[in-house]
Amino acid sequence: MKEKYQIVTESLKTVETQVTALLGEGKAAQEHLLSLLCQELEALNEIDGKTPIDEALKQATLLLGSRFHSDAQSGLSLLCSGHILQASIMQRDMTEVVVLIQYLQLHPKEADAFMKSKSLSQRKRFSLPKVWKTIPNGQSYRDQFDITSASAHPSSVGLGMALRPERKANTKLFIGPFYQPFPTVMVFQTIIVSILEIVVLLHKWYKDSAAWPLNPNELKILRKAILAHLIHLRSEAEKQDSKLEDTILFFKGKSLEQVEAMWKKMNEIVTCLPKE
Repeated sequence: MKEKYQIVTESLKTVETQVTALLGEGKAAQEHLLSLLCQELEALNEIDGKTPIDEALKQATLLLGSRFHSDAQSGLSLLCSGHILQASIMQRDMTEVVVLIQYLQLHPKEADAFMKSKSLSQRKRFSLPKVWKTIPNGQSYRDQFDITSASAHPSSVGLGMALRPERKANTKLFIGPFYQPFPTVMVFQTIIVSILEIVVLLHKWYKDSAAWPLNPNELKILRKAILAHLIHLRSEAEKQDSKLEDTILFFKGKSLEQVEAMWKKMNEIVTCLPKE
């Protein structure tokens, strides 16, 4: 007998309450990181480019940083509303921005062409599939982007992101918004790691500029606190998620590994920050 599918929606208010309670201080940490990103972008905006190339790179970084900030805000809002798949799609764009901003930093002469690109063919020149090979840890970003892209399409992976594994006879229940602790934490982890990464990268690139707003020691302390909280969140999510055995299959060995790879890279960056 063929399986039947039923669309069911949980109470949005209930889901929001559950997700907010689960994320706890993590939600405030993400909002704090976004405020730090805003401070960095404001400081960057005040820097005068010494050459046309520097100015184009600055404008491109501001543009991409603003796009990243918007993605992160939207991702958190969607996640707190129980829309896990949609939040992961925002995270996919964040991944592309992180790759592109690193590419332009490594190839500053390309910034002007990026800012002037209008046609589809011109924009494709700067797409993640085109530039990932030129940046450190590019394969990790490419894999993460591909996994999320697969989730966004009507495939078995996409069904896994949109399906809470419950069964009633021959019916699978698609529930959205819904509260599913483990996937929620995994998507949240990827989003907050991306924000911390871009904040640290901007600090690394522009820390010698006058009146740069962030203290490197604060970044190190914040990173340590966030990592500890994420470990705690995963433990709590595993305890709460009665369907963990099913849902973990869509994350274990995929997005988890990519996030861990990003953390390894983060360690290298933070190690380069000035010591106390």
